[in-house]
Amino acid sequence: MLNHPPLRTLTDAELDQIRDEASALINTVDDVAMERVLKVEAEQAAKRAELGTKAR
Repeated sequence: MLNHPPLRTLTDAELDQIRDEASALINTVDDVAMERVLKVEAEQAAKRAELGTKAR
């Protein structure tokens, strides 16, 4: 087995930093997901417009 140093309690500052970093990561993931949704919606709208033009 590996030897691990004894566990310690995190300070409030360390917990705040972890929360801030986690929040920033979540916001980044949300931003990327929204960009992808908007891209797909734009592609679908372009395809619908193209199909509408061909149908006429």
